[in-house]
Amino acid sequence: MLSGEVKFKNNFPEEYDKLQRDNCLSVKEKENFYNDYDSCLGDDSPLDCATSYFRGHQCIGCDIALLPSEVLGRFVTKVRFIDFLGSNRGYGAKSVNRILSLIRSLPKHKRIERLRKHFRRFDMGQYLLWAYRNAAEPSDPFSGLDAAYMPCRLGLDANAGDIYVAWGIGQLRSSQVSGPTAFDAGIGHMGKWEPGGFTKPDSSCSSMTGLPEVVLRPPSFRQLAVDFLEVKAR
Repeated sequence: MLSGEVKFKNNFPEEYDKLQRDNCLSVKEKENFYNDYDSCLGDDSPLDCATSYFRGHQCIGCDIALLPSEVLGRFVTKVRFIDFLGSNRGYGAKSVNRILSLIRSLPKHKRIERLRKHFRRFDMGQYLLWAYRNAAEPSDPFSGLDAAYMPCRLGLDANAGDIYVAWGIGQLRSSQVSGPTAFDAGIGHMGKWEPGGFTKPDSSCSSMTGLPEVVLRPPSFRQLAVDFLEVKAR
């Protein structure tokens, strides 16, 4: 066992176990991390060393073969959605709510076009985006799924009554997505993640199965493929 591996195991036993079970990382990629971790400890704290390496090695997991018409799904709290647009693009809560209300009043076939127009300059996130796949209906991430339970099923620490915004992401190539790894989860969030490529439902809906999940660099809202949904979590 490498020196850095022993130190990481001692400092983060639960995270070490998940990292070792992560089949989307090769033995060499894990060894590279342990060696870097070992050399870093003289300069930074164990947490900082792991955090820095993880952040610098995202989106390197298992290859994912998307279907040509596949659309991925994405859920975030409405508060987080508005904060992101406001802090990074200058949109305030009133502006976002006004746009969403206006678009909801349009015929359904016109909504996607209008949403793309309003948000076309914005990426869907900052650094890393997590999304899920609907194996039963790959072209529609909401078909056959109870949207109200999706935040819980996706492991988003949902509270009943929380409002989420959900949408579909299309026009993706397989090369743009990868299976999530421990590095994508982050050293501070691995408790909410399990290796294996499926979401980890919250404890309140643990009887539900997880959904296939992927990570990708955030595309722009030009690739919006399914109308925005506002969902009240159950």
